[in-house]
Amino acid sequence: MNEKGIKKSFVVCMLMAVVLTTGIMRDGMAATPQKSPNLARLDADATQLNKDMMALHTRLQDIHKILWTTKKLLAVPGILASDLKKLETELKLLDSLLNTAQAVPQFRADAKKAKQQIDVALKEVSAARAKAEEVEHAVEPYKPRIEKADTQIQKIDTDAERFRKIFAEPMPTYTSVAQTCVSNAVQDRMVCMQHAADSKADTLDAGVRDLDKVVKLALTNAPDIGALKKLDADFETLEAISDKVEALVKRIQESTEALRDLHSLLGKKFGASFPYPDPTWKNPVRISHYEVKVSMQTILNGGKAIEDAIEHALSKTLWKAAKVFGVGKLVDSIKRQGEKELAAIEKRLHLNQSLRIPELAKIEGVFGNINTAIVHFPFDFAINMPDFSPDAPSLHFGGQIIDLSAIKKRMSELAPNGLSGVPTKLCAGVSYGCTGSGASSGQTTAPHAAPAVSSHELAQTKKPTHESKHHSSKSKRK
Repeated sequence: MNEKGIKKSFVVCMLMAVVLTTGIMRDGMAATPQKSPNLARLDADATQLNKDMMALHTRLQDIHKILWTTKKLLAVPGILASDLKKLETELKLLDSLLNTAQAVPQFRADAKKAKQQIDVALKEVSAARAKAEEVEHAVEPYKPRIEKADTQIQKIDTDAERFRKIFAEPMPTYTSVAQTCVSNAVQDRMVCMQHAADSKADTLDAGVRDLDKVVKLALTNAPDIGALKKLDADFETLEAISDKVEALVKRIQESTEALRDLHSLLGKKFGASFPYPDPTWKNPVRISHYEVKVSMQTILNGGKAIEDAIEHALSKTLWKAAKVFGVGKLVDSIKRQGEKELAAIEKRLHLNQSLRIPELAKIEGVFGNINTAIVHFPFDFAINMPDFSPDAPSLHFGGQIIDLSAIKKRMSELAPNGLSGVPTKLCAGVSYGCTGSGASSGQTTAPHAAPAVSSHELAQTKKPTHESKHHSSKSKRK
């Protein structure tokens, strides 16, 4: 539950007290009973306990979130190392394939520059990859520790929230029921019941104040997550570098695929046909077509080389026929075909692209920050936090033993019939040990002699120096 939900829950509880009062008015009471100073003091201290426990909840949630985020971010060095390893492989492959590009006159200069860039880029990428792998191995042992710490903090938070909803949030409703029952009592019993309710409230208040001391100490003991929060910026830097590495790998792969196609193109031949006389006995004027082919390697050497290759490939008769048709037309046709395919490949080569990632220079500093923050974070901080299990009979922390069972018992004594319903139902049979004559049950004393409960029942030192003894006192009627 977030802080807003907690506050809403507390407001709902306060509204229950209002509804209770409304029920009292419907049941015939003329005004809302004002709480005694003792009950009001218990309200105030319980409200402070609730506020501090809500602050603790917020703090524990912040710790959980940063641990969860850090757990995810610790995977980044390994991911980056893998990406950089892939980039290394692609750069080496590109370097070997650029030899093919150097065979093409129009690509030769750019290919040479690209190979020079690769030499520098490989050194940078290899160094960054080695550092990323080093950090990956360094943070690996901390991953299970973060997992364990996060699990512990979530348990503490869950227990603390249940604890708050039992011991802090509903206290104003308990005191409202108590004051309502006192105010609804018959006149000769009212003073005794108020004294008894106040006595129970004082005992409870001592326990509530002790609980609040524990919560304040827990807030102090909660670990500082400032250093881990600062890592957000460092991990954002690493993720940005990783994105650039992935983008560069993609562009290089496009270039290497284009270079493979260029290698295939250099071995390809392109042809053009021309007519030539091919008479037979039956058809002395027959015309046939002859296709002459020239390799791409020859095409790259220009028109004269293409013409020479055509002449070399034809017999004298066919060469004469080619000249009649127009050798220039054959040369242009073959040249256009080769250049068209070459242009399509050129668009995919990206030979002028930058093959370096300047941000790789930041990796050493970023990894240094990560190592420092992780190494110095107190992952075993849970041992310095109280166990807020509301089902435990007592809470042991900071040298104190707080009797939770006794607190629950005194709370139920304030409202033995529960917290909801009309006053006649809530207060049915409630006397807090006071008789109809105004004295406590089993006593013939004045109204102020209601039984008191020692605060030692709720809070004790861890090593008591003496044993508490309870004495029943009897006042003599004058």
